[in-house]
Amino acid sequence: MDGNMFMSRHNLDMTFTFCDTRILTLVGYEPDELIGKTAYHFHNPLDADKIKGCHSNLIHKGTSVSKYYRFLGKTGEWVWMQTRATIIFSAGNRPQYVVCMNYVIG
Repeated sequence: MDGNMFMSRHNLDMTFTFCDTRILTLVGYEPDELIGKTAYHFHNPLDADKIKGCHSNLIHKGTSVSKYYRFLGKTGEWVWMQTRATIIFSAGNRPQYVVCMNYVIG
């Protein structure tokens, strides 16, 4: 499954701050094309409730696994994905950023 996974890092508002290069072969974007954009920009509106539930769990528990959702590919096609998100905390237990492991399903 790791061949179908890319990692991303986000501010607490889910704005991309880093994306690994595997996204190019899996979804079509150069990593720099996502930096500064919110992850919500790429989600299918029909999956909003799934994404909302995942984000709510993330805020309350510090970690969450999404249901399958559609992510907009570079050429306009929808790519099915599942994301495991974790909030990273500072030594003072303050939330710093979110790390996501994004698994492309199909």
